[in-house]
Amino acid sequence: MMEENQLINEYVISQIEAEFGFKLYDWQKDYLLDKAAIPSEIWISRRTGTSFIHIVKQLLNGYSVKEVPLDIHPCAQYKNWFRQNVQDINTRLIRAGVLPDENPIIPKLDYMQLWFYNWLMLDKEYPIDKIVRLSNEEYKKETQLFVEMYQNIK
Repeated sequence: MMEENQLINEYVISQIEAEFGFKLYDWQKDYLLDKAAIPSEIWISRRTGTSFIHIVKQLLNGYSVKEVPLDIHPCAQYKNWFRQNVQDINTRLIRAGVLPDENPIIPKLDYMQLWFYNWLMLDKEYPIDKIVRLSNEEYKKETQLFVEMYQNIK
């Protein structure tokens, strides 16, 4: 058995499933979590999700779009298809919030928003990566707490 990947967890897997609109097979989850390799009978078959999960794992393990190895198949036509899929999957993983956007659009924040983020980081001791991954419900809850705290200061 392989050592479990600490950066990929059930939450990340659920975000991937939500973004792509389908559930991952157990063997795909185990592969992402480094619990097992891709089973050989699946690896040699077509249309089983091996290329998809291989790309996802490479991207989650820190490979950039240009660094993902294309040598898993000798056919040049397949490599072109694979390269395009790497880009498409990367875009969707960024949208799902499981990969950082290397070219983020930095919003212009007003004073109150800056104060809110400062409060999250300093008073609540949230690391920046937790703040950017807050769910809508968590964000609304934290915003409400901040507003209540702000109203008490006035």
